[in-house]
Amino acid sequence: MRPYSEAVKADVRRRMGPPHRQSVAQIAQESGIHVITLYKWRKAWRLQPGQPRSPGGARHPP
Repeated sequence: MRPYSEAVKADVRRRMGPPHRQSVAQIAQESGIHVITLYKWRKAWRLQPGQPRSPGGARHPP
């Protein structure tokens, strides 16, 4: 996998989250980053402790 800079990852995360909420497919097409890579990043961001579920979903109360 090609290494991407933190700036590129931050831009993708911004585009996935509110208020933009761009689809993974759209970001992949515009950026040239493979959809699987984007899904892996999104999953990793969601799993970070103490982070809201964005990008990609709202955290629901228990």
